Amino acid sequence: MTSVIDQLIEPPQRTIHIPALDKACGHTQQNEIIAGLSLGKKGGLNMNAFAAIKPKSWTQHYKGIVATIADGINNNLAGQQASQLSATHFITDYLDTPESWTVEQSIDRVITALNTWLFRYGAVKGHYTTHFSSLVLHQGQAHIIHLGHCQIGLIRDGNWIPVGQTPLTTEHSQSLGSRDRCAYQYESLATQPGDVFVMSTPGFYTRVSQSEVCRQVTLARSNGSELTDTAAQLCRSSHASYQDSSLLLLKVLQEPSQCNKDS
Repeated sequence: MTSVIDQLIEPPQRTIHIPALDKACGHTQQNEIIAGLSLGKKGGLNMNAFAAIKPKSWTQHYKGIVATIADGINNNLAGQQASQLSATHFITDYLDTPESWTVEQSIDRVITALNTWLFRYGAVKGHYTTHFSSLVLHQGQAHIIHLGHCQIGLIRDGNWIPVGQTPLTTEHSQSLGSRDRCAYQYESLATQPGDVFVMSTPGFYTRVSQSEVCRQVTLARSNGSELTDTAAQLCRSSHASYQDSSLLLLKVLQEPSQCNKDS
């Protein structure tokens, strides 16, 4: 596998995967809805980034649907670039892993390579570190990893279920790129039609209660525009002029079906 990280010399100044400031994105797929919004603090760089992709049928069969969210730690360009690079290139490199690798194996190889690159680059350029979480939906299973303080929750039957966030120990990395080797939290669970995964940064989940997120998401009907509106309303209600806030929602509509390679 040729890694994008191996080829990268300078982090990107901007990327099309990151939503524009104060602009919501959302689209409906056959098996899920994806919607999200990221708002930066007034007059400053937005340290938050998220990305999500549903690949073509054959790649999705092997790799699934991938979403990431990140919150750069340093309040400067390095922190912004660390979060953007992590959110986008984790997805790029994950989808480029061999078909023979399991989801867990692919995640481990990619997150390890990404952490090593950030750590080594940061040693020269200055602290390219970020909180980071990712979600892979693959054949009825959700695979979740955490490094740091981004949050993933699951809304099922109107109830909030925290996932992938056991208490941190001294062996867990507090962020991506902060150490030469990362020890992340991993969890997998079976998904059900109607599940909504809620990915957010501290600027969101410290200002909006889980019960309010459950209430508004449960009221949204199963279509892309309504879930997009809900994500935007929730994120804007959390936004403060001094803190970045990001929210990404992924709703499972039905179990994935088998596909043909030519589809």
